Amino acid sequence: MLDATDFLEYLVDDPHTVVVGCFIETVRRPEYFAAALDRAAAKRKPVVALKVGRTTRARHAVLTHTAGAAGDSAAFSDMLRTHRAIEVTDLAEFTEVLAACQAARRPAGRRLGVITSSGGLAELILDVAAANDLDVPPLSPDLQADMHRLTGYITGDGNPLDAWGNGTFVPNLDHALTALQSSPDHDAVVFLRDNSDGQPMDQPETALNYLQQFAHAAAASDKPHYLLHSRAGQIDPAHVACLREAGIPIVTGIRDGLGAIDKLARWGASKVDWKRNSL
Repeated sequence: MLDATDFLEYLVDDPHTVVVGCFIETVRRPEYFAAALDRAAAKRKPVVALKVGRTTRARHAVLTHTAGAAGDSAAFSDMLRTHRAIEVTDLAEFTEVLAACQAARRPAGRRLGVITSSGGLAELILDVAAANDLDVPPLSPDLQADMHRLTGYITGDGNPLDAWGNGTFVPNLDHALTALQSSPDHDAVVFLRDNSDGQPMDQPETALNYLQQFAHAAAASDKPHYLLHSRAGQIDPAHVACLREAGIPIVTGIRDGLGAIDKLARWGASKVDWKRNSL
């Protein structure tokens, strides 16, 4: 009686829904589905779509499961791109993009500023960014000089910003947050930590204090802020509650988490282009 298009149309028009996630086997009325995607874009409501049935065996499985044809995956991807949906390829991407969409503010561009307390993680982020076409631009020379002066030293070109510096991380974190907020070269601020429940290399009260600092900076900023949990796994519930109260999304895994923010930023850019072209 109902198909994917019916559910999409309802959620696009629902005033309480701010983002739509679609796990799809078959789209039986593609023209209506595409029209619903256009309405979602006009309402500034992201639609995140995971479509299965990309291989011969998977298409056969779809047919025997739903009696519907999976269709041509390349054509479906083209439709999603043309009608400004965000396509993902697995459940990890699906989950992280939906999480990134929970922020009260959305990135104006793709340029990510990342704060860490580890030089090694900063280097890993640069490798991941290069392999996945993520935009992690350096700090300007003036901001690099300011951070050297305020924190003792920084590694690399200042982004990712290893704020450990001289070891006084509490004031250094504030300096790093201020630098990325003031930077005209960065569109979003990401704080990378391992917030696992029962983390043996951390003290829960210290970690919570860092997150409260982060939440305070986010509240005073006009840029979206994201907490990046360095790997998949259970996060300390007190940390989740603190960030949820502050309206800060949690994304997990360096590749998937940063990639999710980038996908949302790309969606925002395509939305702006569509709006301009429709005038």
